[in-house]
Amino acid sequence: MPNGPMSQSLNATTIAAQAILTYQNLPPEVASVQTAAKQFLDQTRPQIIRMQQDVLGTIEVATPTLNKARQILSSAQGNPTPEQIQQVSQLISSVQTNFQQLLPTVEATTQANTAFYNQMLEADRQLAVQSANLNAQKVQVQSQLDSYQSELQSIQSKMKYFGLLGLAGIPGLIAMGVLLGKAQSNVNDYSGKVNDLNQQLNQLNNSINQVSQLTQNTQVLVNATLPVRNAVNIVSSDITEILNDLQHANTAATMLFLNTALTELQVLANDAS
Repeated sequence: MPNGPMSQSLNATTIAAQAILTYQNLPPEVASVQTAAKQFLDQTRPQIIRMQQDVLGTIEVATPTLNKARQILSSAQGNPTPEQIQQVSQLISSVQTNFQQLLPTVEATTQANTAFYNQMLEADRQLAVQSANLNAQKVQVQSQLDSYQSELQSIQSKMKYFGLLGLAGIPGLIAMGVLLGKAQSNVNDYSGKVNDLNQQLNQLNNSINQVSQLTQNTQVLVNATLPVRNAVNIVSSDITEILNDLQHANTAATMLFLNTALTELQVLANDAS
């Protein structure tokens, strides 16, 4: 079984997508990530596997066919007969047909994978905005809490002073007692708000990590599929050039493009594995 760049990146993305589906605490704003992940697993992943199989299968047929064409031209020593040219043309045409049939599959698969990646990027962006808003809110609430705590400490210090005055300090203690209750209530209230925000941030950070992992793996997968698409287009173009050179009896150029195409097929086989 293939175990090259595409297979490895596809496996990593699959694992990350499956993990997203089991995650329970995604914010509502990015809940669509799970829908996108399921669509990837149900549709895009099988599409990528089929494309991979089609590409490798096409290469498996094209390589010996091009080698046979090269062997015929080499044996002609730069002066192929019309029969040899016709034979080579038929061989090359069969390869061209296979690659032309492959192009739409590769293009559609690349677009589907890129679309999924763009969805993940948008989810990352939304989570980053939400994180920034929560952190800004926490800064404000924490600042207010610090102020209330300072006020509470000040009241407690004054109460100690009035306590030292004995009977003369009773009116002050009564007044400070009223303020103390209010200050303590404010501290408790804002301490609870800070704790709530910390819990929200912790949960959000877990969501960010989950989504970010899937985004990173999907980016690697996109980077693995794009070279395959580009290589298929290049090989297809070279095959067309080979046929054109054959029609103009340009044997040297034909051999050059044949050798180039065979080398490109080796690279493509590795990229698509």
